[in-house]
Amino acid sequence: MTLLTKRVAREIDARLDVDKMSRGRPIIVEIEAPDLITFRWKGTRRRYTAAIPRLMQWTIMATVEAEKRARRTKR
Repeated sequence: MTLLTKRVAREIDARLDVDKMSRGRPIIVEIEAPDLITFRWKGTRRRYTAAIPRLMQWTIMATVEAEKRARRTKR
């Protein structure tokens, strides 16, 4: 793998309507060195940033909890 040394930004084909600002706009995802990920709506300046290790930890915990709920529901 190549180490990330500069910001990479991509527009994803997803929409998330949260408030008036989002209004069905596409989402821009930016990965920044050393370990940040940023989300924003296209055409806006408001950024939502998280540390990638913390985001990975949260995702793993959410997945484990969902699996536990599924097992409990199955019983």
